[in-house]
Amino acid sequence: MTGGLLMNRNPRTENTRITDEVQRNMRTVIVYGSQYGTAKRYAEALAGRAGSEIRSHEDSINLDAYDNIVYIGALYTGGVPGLKKTLSDIHDLQNKKIVIATVGLAGISRRSWLFLILSGLATGASWLCYYKALQIGEASKVVPIDKLSVVITLVLAFVFLNEEFTT
Repeated sequence: MTGGLLMNRNPRTENTRITDEVQRNMRTVIVYGSQYGTAKRYAEALAGRAGSEIRSHEDSINLDAYDNIVYIGALYTGGVPGLKKTLSDIHDLQNKKIVIATVGLAGISRRSWLFLILSGLATGASWLCYYKALQIGEASKVVPIDKLSVVITLVLAFVFLNEEFTT
């Protein structure tokens, strides 16, 4: 966005630009939407460097009082949680400098890596077995058995995880 706060890969340049904006008496707020805490940590670090205010998107904020608005949130399939609400709280978008930054999860534990690797191996083995079954059997018999795994998964989730069926 021209004239707005620019985020780039050089932390020194980034910090200098943001600090310069704040020092020119432009009120800046950093709004974050964080489910697991990663976006909040980034927002806190940026606010500390820039000397600006920080708020959760769940807080009641008068965003019209700020010249610069930085929104930091996680990017999910459905979008960036809290971003739509935050933007709808701004009544004068024309005269605001708005930056939207998305983040991912920080750090994956060793246990999670282990299960990710095991899951990948199991998936690979499953596909090898599926193709072998197609080589030695009729597709009209193999495919329906393979597709039955969806039903089995739903039943196991219902029985063992107390999941509810939804439409």
